[in-house]
Amino acid sequence: MDRTKCTHLGLATEGIIGTEYENGAVAFFRLQDGLQLALWPWTSIAADTGLPVGGGTPGAFTIGHNVKSKTEVDQVMD
Repeated sequence: MDRTKCTHLGLATEGIIGTEYENGAVAFFRLQDGLQLALWPWTSIAADTGLPVGGGTPGAFTIGHNVKSKTEVDQVMD
């Protein structure tokens, strides 16, 4: 993948990162300040969620909300 732009989506990216970690490979796309799209392979999603590999359906997705502290986690979950 091109490290500056994914021509298929027209979005800026640094390419696939995290390949040195088991289930860590991901491509991040900057959408706007503070908002990113992350594309993970299904095997990584399965490892993170405990779902079976190949258990996804077309169009399946997960949503994440990253914060900087445990306090912010509590605020988001309230």
